[in-house]
Amino acid sequence: MSPAPPITKIKKYQNTSQTRVNAGFFIYTPSHNVSRDLLTYPNYWGYFVGYLHIPQREIPQMALSDVTLKAKTHKDESGNVRKAPYKLYDEMGLYVQVTASGGKCWRLKYRFAGKEKLLAIGTYPEISLAEARTRRDDARKLLAQNPPVDPGEVKKSQKQAIYGKHENTLEAVAREWAESYFINKSASHKERTLRRLEIYIFPWLGNKPIADITAPEVLQVIKRPQNQSKLETAHRALQAVGQVMRYAVQNGKAERDVTADLRGALPSPEVKHMASFLRDRNNELQG
Repeated sequence: MSPAPPITKIKKYQNTSQTRVNAGFFIYTPSHNVSRDLLTYPNYWGYFVGYLHIPQREIPQMALSDVTLKAKTHKDESGNVRKAPYKLYDEMGLYVQVTASGGKCWRLKYRFAGKEKLLAIGTYPEISLAEARTRRDDARKLLAQNPPVDPGEVKKSQKQAIYGKHENTLEAVAREWAESYFINKSASHKERTLRRLEIYIFPWLGNKPIADITAPEVLQVIKRPQNQSKLETAHRALQAVGQVMRYAVQNGKAERDVTADLRGALPSPEVKHMASFLRDRNNELQG
């Protein structure tokens, strides 16, 4: 049996700025007499062929761990401490952007409609490694739909819905409605209506998103003037709330007018006939 060939490099890279890793490989050749071969060539199990040169950037990155994330410093391939800003890669586009101030921000790199995009997922440790991966997987499921859905646009619409919801409080929408509704009406009418809402409605429901207000909540507030023997005021306040609700529905700020469920919830106010009204008026003038 001939001796194993000497160890030689197949190819040598020179004048390259790429950091490369040398990985040796050999071909195993089984023998009919393994014990004899081992005694003759105890240091060889096969024939060494050469080196495989792999660019460092092409080597698959190891997934992140909590130990790595918690570390205050990180080293590069040469063993030197990295200077921020830099990135710590996980898998499938997920990585952490380490800022100069020491912050760690989760980012997801993805492609949509042929363009590379970034999705901000949150900060570490507020968003854990497991949670960041879950959000990454959710985003990838959107991209896998037919047709694909841009997770960045989904996040933007959700954010607008949340902030818009808190901006559209009952009081804010009511004042917006008043500016539109009372354009061709008297200033005194507008003032009385807003004053009624300011006294009997806004203190309890004014700061609440109009889309979240329920019929029982409106009724509970409306019963306050009723219990003060101000039934007519309660009816007028309920009427104004209904007008604001319908305005909100028409402008996409609420799903429905919940005051429609309160028809008959208040007793009807006492109606005075004209003759009785004139008689009472005459009595006031004579008195």
